[in-house]
Amino acid sequence: MDAIKKYIFVKVVHSKENNLKLKKKKYAVVLLCSAILGTFVNTVSALETSNPKSKISNLEELQSEENVSDKTSESSKDTVTPSEQNESPESDGDEGGTKQNKTDQTVSSDHQEKSNIEIDENDEQMNHKMGTYAKGYGLSDVSGRPMLRAEGVPTIYSNDKSLPSRDVVDIASWQSWMTQNDFNLLKQQGIKAICVKITEGTSYKNPYAANQIKMAKNAGLIVSVYHYSRFSSNAGAISEANFFAKTANELGLSKGTLMVNDAEDGDMQPKKVDLTITCNTFAEQLKNNGFKNVLHYASASWVGVGNVPLEYDKMGGINNFWIAQYDYAKPSSSNLKWRDKGGAWQYSSNMILAGGSKSEFLDVSIDYKGRFTGAIANTAMTYDSHVEGIGWQGYTTDNTIGGTTGSGKRLEAFRISYDSSLGSGGISYASSVKGQGWQNEVTTGNISGTIGQSKPLEALKIRLTGAVANKYDIYYRVHSSNIGWLGWAKNGEAAGTGNSDTKIEAYQVHIVPKGSIAPGATLNAYVDRTKIMITEESHVSTFGWQPKVFDAMQSGTTGQSKAVEAIKLGFTKATPVEGNISIQSHIAGVGWEQGWKTNGQQSGTTGQSKAIEAIRVQLTGKISEQYDIYYRVHSQNYGWLGWAKNGENAGTQGLSLRIEAYEIRVVEKGGDTPAGTNQSSFVKGEPVPAYSYTSHVQGIGWMPSVVNLGVSGTTGQSRRIEAIQINNPMLEYRTHLAEIGWTSWTSKNNQVSGTTGQSRSAQALSIRLKPQYIDKFDVYYRAHSASQGWLGWTKNGADAGTKGYNLQMEVYQIRILPKNSGLSPTLSTAFKAK
Repeated sequence: MDAIKKYIFVKVVHSKENNLKLKKKKYAVVLLCSAILGTFVNTVSALETSNPKSKISNLEELQSEENVSDKTSESSKDTVTPSEQNESPESDGDEGGTKQNKTDQTVSSDHQEKSNIEIDENDEQMNHKMGTYAKGYGLSDVSGRPMLRAEGVPTIYSNDKSLPSRDVVDIASWQSWMTQNDFNLLKQQGIKAICVKITEGTSYKNPYAANQIKMAKNAGLIVSVYHYSRFSSNAGAISEANFFAKTANELGLSKGTLMVNDAEDGDMQPKKVDLTITCNTFAEQLKNNGFKNVLHYASASWVGVGNVPLEYDKMGGINNFWIAQYDYAKPSSSNLKWRDKGGAWQYSSNMILAGGSKSEFLDVSIDYKGRFTGAIANTAMTYDSHVEGIGWQGYTTDNTIGGTTGSGKRLEAFRISYDSSLGSGGISYASSVKGQGWQNEVTTGNISGTIGQSKPLEALKIRLTGAVANKYDIYYRVHSSNIGWLGWAKNGEAAGTGNSDTKIEAYQVHIVPKGSIAPGATLNAYVDRTKIMITEESHVSTFGWQPKVFDAMQSGTTGQSKAVEAIKLGFTKATPVEGNISIQSHIAGVGWEQGWKTNGQQSGTTGQSKAIEAIRVQLTGKISEQYDIYYRVHSQNYGWLGWAKNGENAGTQGLSLRIEAYEIRVVEKGGDTPAGTNQSSFVKGEPVPAYSYTSHVQGIGWMPSVVNLGVSGTTGQSRRIEAIQINNPMLEYRTHLAEIGWTSWTSKNNQVSGTTGQSRSAQALSIRLKPQYIDKFDVYYRAHSASQGWLGWTKNGADAGTKGYNLQMEVYQIRILPKNSGLSPTLSTAFKAK
C-alpha cells in the first residue's frame, strides 16, 4: 500500500444507515503527510484484519499483492485529466505514476463543467461508468461503497507495445467526444474491440451508443455492449435484462453479440442481495431473449469461491468473468495477471489515446479467452472444459479457448452442446486419455474424458452429424504441453499427440460454412511421436526464448519486426533412428559462426542484440541416410524465401536483414518435397530500401501503413480505396479514378495519388521504378477488385486492376526484389479493360 501514501481521494457519500441528512453529495481532496498516512495505513490494515471477509478465498488472495490495486472509483479517477496533468509518455514517472498531481484542489466530480461541488443526483444515479463503485481495499462506508481511491496508477498510452495486449476499450456517454478518427486510431494502434455501455437500470439509455457503435464498426472494431446493473432482486434482474435486450435489439445488434453484466454497484453487495443468484437470473433472462453470449464484469475482490458477492463456480466458471484490477507499477506484457482466473483482465483505467482528439482517460483490457475479440459469437455451439485444479470452467462460445495456457494444467474432460440453430443434426466427439487410449464417441452435452482420476487428455476428435454436417465444417486444434498450439484438424480427424508424454492444456473449436478456408495452419494437427520429430527453440529480440515447437511448425514471429537471435535444434526422445542434427548461423556483424552446433547446442547469440541473417541445417549419422532435411526462413523485407535442404544456405548475406521466423521439415528420401523448393532460398547483394504504403478507404480514412507484401485496404466489406500513398523514394505511381481516368505519375515520395472527400473510387494502379533503379530492382504489385477478387501479379509500370467496368479497387499489395533474385511471384492477368 506504499503507493497510496502519496495521494488519496476521500469521497464523502450520502448514507441512509448513518441518518446523515446531506442534501447533496460532497467531495474533498485530502493531501496527507507521510507521518499521518503511516498511521492511516496501519488503521486500514487493522480494519481489513478485523473484517471477517479477509478470510474469504477470493480471487484477490490468489493474486500476488505486490504492486496491485483493486479496481477503484472511476468517478474520482476522472477528476484529473491528462491535459491537466500535462504529462507525456516520456514524463511518466518510474515509480508507477506516484508523482503528486498538479490539480490537488480539483473537485472530484463526474460533472467537471460545474464550478461548485453540487451534483445533479438524477444524472449521477442514472449514468454510471464501468468501475464507478468497484470495491477497493476493503474499506467502505456504511452503505457498502468504497471510500478510497489510491492514486499512483500510472498513465499509459494506446500505442505502447510493451503493455499487455490492448485488446478491448470500454466506453460510455462520457466518451461522446470520440470522433471517427479516434476509433480509426484505436484500430490502427492494435485495439481489436470496443465495449459500449447502452443501458443502466430499467430506464437509462446511452444517447450516444448508436453513433459510437457505428463508428466502431466503421473502423473495423468488434463491438460488444454492457449494462450497468442496479437490481436487488430476481424480479429486478429480469426487468433489467429485458430492458438491456430490448435496447440491443433496437440498436440492431446480432444475437451473437457479447452482452456484459456490469455488476459492481455498492447497493448490490451481499448484505442486501445474493448477487450470485440475481446475476444468474439476469444472464438467464438475456438468454431467454435470444442473447446467449453473456459475460460478468466485476472487481477482483468481489469474485471467488465461498462467502463472496460473486461465486464463479456457481456462475458457469471463471471464464465467464471480466476481472478489473489495476497495477501501481506500469502494466507489462511480461506479467499477465489473471491469465487463468478470468476471461479478460481490465488492467488500467488511465490509458490515453495517442494522437486522439482529446487527452481523456480510457479503460483498457486484455482478452484472454477471445470473448471480445473472437468476432460475433456463433452461439449454436458452446463447450465446457474440466481443468486440473479448477474443475469445470463454464461454457464458452465458438472459436474461443477452453482450458488454460501457460499454467501447466492438464485438460481432463470436455463436453460440447449444440442447439440445432444452424440446422438439424448434432455433434459427436471423442478423446484419447493417457493410459487408456481412445474412448467411445459421445454426443451433445455428454462428458468425454475422465473426472477425479488425474488423467490428461492427449488427443480429441470432433464431428458434426446430420444435415448440419452438409452445410458446415467443424475445425479444432489443441495446445499440448511442451509443444504449444498444433495445427487445425477438421470433421473427425485426430488433433493432439499419440505415443507421447504430452498432455492437452487447451483447445479451440470453430464452425465455418462448408468449404471455407481453415482458421489457420493445418500442418501437424496430430503428432505421432514414433516418427522423426525435430524440436526447435528460438530466442527472439525483446521476447527471449520462445516455447519449443516441432518440425513443420513456425518458430519465431512474423509481422512484429522481431529478430531471431539464437536457435537450438534437437530430436524428441522418441526418434527411432540414430543420428544428429546440426545448425550454423550467419550473425549480424560477425558472419558465419565457427563450427556447427549439434543436438540442442545454441547457435547464435543472446544478450548482444545480434540478429541471425541466414542459417544452414544438416543431418549426420544413420538418419541422414534415410531422411532429407528442408528448411526456409522469413526474412526482413522479403517474407518467406524458398526451401533449402541438407546444409544449403537459407536467408540473406550482405543485406543486413534479420531472420524473423523459420520452418524445418524432415522428409524420407524420395518422399514429397515442400512446395516452393524451386524458389531461391538465399539472397546476396544490395539490400532493398525499406518501404511502406497505405490507402484511404471509404468510411475509414487512412489505413495503418504496411510493409513488404502487406495488404492495404479491406476485403469482404465492399469498401472502395479512394487514394494511395507509397513511402519509397525509388518509386513513382498513379491511380485510375472513376469518372476521371489516370492521374499523373507522382513526382514526390509519399505523395497522395487519388482523392479524399469526394466518394470517388480508385479502380487501378501502376507503379514503376525511377530510371536510376531499374537495373537493380523489380517492383511487383497486384490489386483486389470488387466482384473479381485478387487479380494477377504484374511489375515495373504495367497496370493492375480494372478499367471500364466501374469496379472499385479494394486492396493492393507490393513487393520489391533485387534483379534476378529468384523470388519473383508468378505473373498472370493483372489488368482487365474494355
